[in-house]
Parts: sequence; C-alpha cells; structure tokens
Amino acid sequence: MSNQSYDEKYHAARLEGAASSAAVVVPLLLELFPWVTSVVDVGCSTGAWLHQFQLHGISRVLGVDGADIPPRLLQINVSEFRQIDLSQPLPPLGRFELVLSLEVGDCIPSEAAQQFVTGLTSMSDLVVFSAAVPGQSQHQTLHERWPSYWSALFADCRFACFDILRERLWYDQRVDWWYLQNMLVFVSEFREDLLNRLPSTRRACMLDIVHPRAFECFRTEARFGGDAQLMLYPFRVIEAGYEGYDILQIDTDKFLALAKTEGAYSPEKLAAGGYSRAYVGASRDEVKARIPLEIFPVRLVEEGYQGYDILQIGVNKFLALLPSDGAYSPEKLAAGGYEHAHLAASIKKVKRAILARSSQGP
Repeated sequence: MSNQSYDEKYHAARLEGAASSAAVVVPLLLELFPWVTSVVDVGCSTGAWLHQFQLHGISRVLGVDGADIPPRLLQINVSEFRQIDLSQPLPPLGRFELVLSLEVGDCIPSEAAQQFVTGLTSMSDLVVFSAAVPGQSQHQTLHERWPSYWSALFADCRFACFDILRERLWYDQRVDWWYLQNMLVFVSEFREDLLNRLPSTRRACMLDIVHPRAFECFRTEARFGGDAQLMLYPFRVIEAGYEGYDILQIDTDKFLALAKTEGAYSPEKLAAGGYSRAYVGASRDEVKARIPLEIFPVRLVEEGYQGYDILQIGVNKFLALLPSDGAYSPEKLAAGGYEHAHLAASIKKVKRAILARSSQGP
C-alpha cells in the first residue's frame, strides 16, 4: 500500500489508543444506528474497533487489512480477519449494515482512491470514514487529503455526508484526536429511511478543520526541532456536477473546473498537465466560463411514467414532459414554454415532482 512498513511494532503501538477510542465511539454509533447487527472494518489493523462491537452484542464482524497482522495482536478471531491488498479493487465480501474505514484512506494510492470508496459503498448503505489530512502522519503516506476531497468521492457514489460525530466527541480526551478531527458518516442517497433519521442540519458543510490537540501536537514538534508541516490551504469542492464538471477551490484565489471523467483531483497531476479537461481561473465564474459548450445527446430514459416521458437532457439534468406538450426543445424549455414540465437533477427527483403534482389534482 505504501513504502512504509506497517510492521508488528506499528500495530502494537496503535492498539491501546484504538481500543480506548473505540470504547467511547462504538456505543455512540449503536445509539445512532441501533439496528446494526453486522460490521466490516476495512483497514482494521488489530481489530480493536470490531472487538468493541462484539462486546456490545454484534456477532457478525469482518476485519480487512493490507498488512499481515500477527495473530497474537488480533482482537478478533483469526477466522474473522482477511488480508487484502487495499490498493486493488475490493473483492466480494458480502453486505453489512455498517462499514468502518478509519485512518487508512491516506495509505491508498491517489489513482485507486475512487475505486476504494466505491468498494466501501458497495458493501453497505452506511459508512463511517476517516483519513489523515495533509501533514498529519508522522510516517510517510501516499494520499493525505482533506475531508472535502473524500466527501466528493463519496458524492460520486451518491452518498451524502453527515457531520454528526465530531460535535458530540470533540472534547473527549479518551478519543485519539485524529478520529475526533476526521470521522464522518456517509449515507446512501437512496436510503430515505436512513436519511430521515439524521438531522438535515448536520449535512456536512465545514469539513476541513483541525483539532486543537492536533495543533498543539504540531506546535510542540516544531518547537523542538521536528519537521511538522500542515498544508494550510485545503482544496474543496464548492459545486459538484456543474455541466459534468466539479468546481473546486484549490487556493485562496485559484479555482478549478475538473471534468468528472478525469477522476479525482491531484495537485501534482494538474501541475504536470495530466488533465485534458481542466480549467483554472481566479474565480468560480471565471472557470465556469472557460468550460466549453458541449452538446449533450438527449435520450429517452423512461416512457409513459404517470403519463410523462422522462428524458435526460444533461449530465445531471432530467426532464419529465407530457407528450401533449410536443417535442422537447431547449429553447422552449428555457423560455418556460412547457406548462407541465418537471426538471430535476435525478430521475428519482423528477418522479417525486410528478407524483406531487398528481396528488394536487388538475
């Protein structure tokens, strides 16, 4: 997974902190999601988090890690552990009600980051995730990124981000600061039952923050001659899916429009000219203006739904149109010439609009 050797000494050193942190966080997770009866931990190390779930009655657990964890360090049964190369696509592991992946995403090569997130979301509709931010790790890692980066990858898998753990745990001294700083919850946008259980006000917005204990740690290291560094400006996605592009702020006065087909953002790849569809400017509006007009091939997605034809008219634009209103015309739509048309960012939302209109009657 990286040039660093995650040896027995490394895993033994992290065991105590992981166990004490899990003893606090796991009961909170089960309070928030009481139906959970199965958990997989991708990047589980010694399995300390899964052991805490077992202590709280969760019988079906699976631990996955790229390292060969010595059996004497494992906190779960050897039969509940699998060694897998996490830089490769995850093999079929089954479905679970909760996926954990804590402080391992930064060890995944940048080119494998999206497939890693896709693998996590394929196993459950509920994911608890954290990964080291730039400059956090004392050991060399491959892919330290701010939480907004990971949130954008989850969004590409149609998972919404909720910041519901950090506020409740922020000042708990029993929990290691990297969990307090980085731990977020991701929920499938197709699971309305889960989404309705979570407060909409906690949908994540201010993601890229540094914990006071992290600041003290870095300040102390620098004071005594260490080489601690934090990348002070995190890049963040400020608008996802604009005409097939994500709009990112990558510096205090630098913005980027990056086509979704180009994959994840990498400062190194941008500097090397590795993107064919990327546009840089001094403002959000400037980079939007630089995106070339691309004609999207309009296609019929579903015919006759509640009397409407549903068309895809853009990368993230769907239109429900009554056949009696005539053929689709971009100009007519822009002019408001369709009396009963419904426009939305997904098929699901278009259908909701149709049903809402039907319930109101003629």
